[in-house]
Amino acid sequence: MYFWGKFVEAREVLTRVGEDVAVLPTDDVTIVFEKVLSEGYTTVDKPAAGPEPPSGMDIIQYYNIRTTAKTRGKIEVRIIIECDVPHERERRLWQWSERTKQWGDITKYFNLKYHLIAGETDHLSIFGVT
Repeated sequence: MYFWGKFVEAREVLTRVGEDVAVLPTDDVTIVFEKVLSEGYTTVDKPAAGPEPPSGMDIIQYYNIRTTAKTRGKIEVRIIIECDVPHERERRLWQWSERTKQWGDITKYFNLKYHLIAGETDHLSIFGVT
C-alpha cells in the first residue's frame, strides 16, 4: 500500500457483527466498535510519515486505521506505545480530519504504567501519538 510517499505493509482482521466488538489488527492496536452492523475487515498501517503536525507538535508514530465493516456509534482506539523514559510526560492521541485538514486531540486516557493510550471517535482515519 502506498501512503504519504512511502510503501507500508497493511494487516487486516475480520470485524464481526455485534455490539462492543473488539478487534486487534496488530499486537499494539485494539479497536473497539460500539456497534458493527455488517462485517468487514479492519486494517492498521504504521507509515513513517503522515500529515504535517502543527508547529511544536512532534508525532512519534502515525497509524492509518480503516475498516470496511459498517459501524455505528463510538469507536475506541487503544494503542500500546513505547515509553523510553520511566517518568515520561503525558502522551496524547490525535486524529487527522480530511474535511478540515487539521489534527484534533481525541485522548480519553493515558496510562504510563501500562504504556497505553486511548481515544474515542465516531470514524476512522489517520491517528498520531505525541
